[in-house]
Amino acid sequence: MGQKAFANSPAATSASLDAECKRERELTKPTPIVLSIGALPPKINSVLIQLFADDFQPRYTHSHFQVSLNGTRIPSLEYAINALDQSGPIGKLISVQLLPEYWSLLKSGNANLLIDDPTTHVPDGYAVDFVRILVNPHNFKYTVSLTASVLDADKHTPITGATVTAALQSAPTDAKGKCQLSGLPAGLVIATAAAPGYDEGSVPVDLVSGQTGNAEIQLHRHDEGTAALEKQVAETGSATVYGIHFDTDSAKLRPDSMPALNAVLGLLNNHPASQWMIAGHTDNQGNAAHNQALSENRAASVIAWLKAHGVAANRLGAQGFGASRPVADNSTESGRALNRRVEVTAR
Repeated sequence: MGQKAFANSPAATSASLDAECKRERELTKPTPIVLSIGALPPKINSVLIQLFADDFQPRYTHSHFQVSLNGTRIPSLEYAINALDQSGPIGKLISVQLLPEYWSLLKSGNANLLIDDPTTHVPDGYAVDFVRILVNPHNFKYTVSLTASVLDADKHTPITGATVTAALQSAPTDAKGKCQLSGLPAGLVIATAAAPGYDEGSVPVDLVSGQTGNAEIQLHRHDEGTAALEKQVAETGSATVYGIHFDTDSAKLRPDSMPALNAVLGLLNNHPASQWMIAGHTDNQGNAAHNQALSENRAASVIAWLKAHGVAANRLGAQGFGASRPVADNSTESGRALNRRVEVTAR
């Protein structure tokens, strides 16, 4: 299945150009890639999404793609697509794990995969030659191995305990910031590193069957000042906040949340005409229903604080996702730490 699309049109500087921009957007905006996957097996052990991607250039054009499956954004796919720097006819096969919390999206037997950039207004075209979703895939015929090094981007020092993921494999980094992954499907291997206190980082490594490659992944410290939140929203439509802390198993805000809360307040005050959704997320520890209620109550606590500090109630909405929308693997402590977060999204 192939698709060519333009993710967005150039930003306009006048009313007429803005109208032209919107018309072009309507003519060129991507449409979902529709897959029929049929009935799922009674037991699922793993799910892998493979795409033959061509001409994605987010690193060069500074676009930022959002990738959704049946209407739900999939962070692992977004990390992979936004790590690409292709030009010309150099299509490559990429393989990305779908985390267990997203498997329920496939229950209908159909999958609508949408790749789009609705936020940056950068005209980055792309092509997807085919997509397939592999449920409980067997051992791959053509495999490669990867040695990964994870470094602090500013200090150039190794990061111990980061989790590196590629396809269905993951491993923690050792004291030297290194780990090795094997049994990966050949092609353009996307290695993604995640560690608490850092923004995720992804690096593509092109490997043919039998090869062992190397990936150096530099992670930047996560910044939650107002300017950093502004940048996140401009690029992705939302900002992730880890500095809003609550008492254990409670929606009561802790005093050490004040810097992050004030940064969010600054963001909202910089856009007085905008409306915002405040979303709470938990890890998967404990009862799912309890986590759902906890995430909703925590989002409501943040909104109550913002209202008490002058933000109009009609500009705010609360949403809780419990553990259903992870950005990292809940099977590791570092992954669970990354999944406990608040997200602020422009509506």
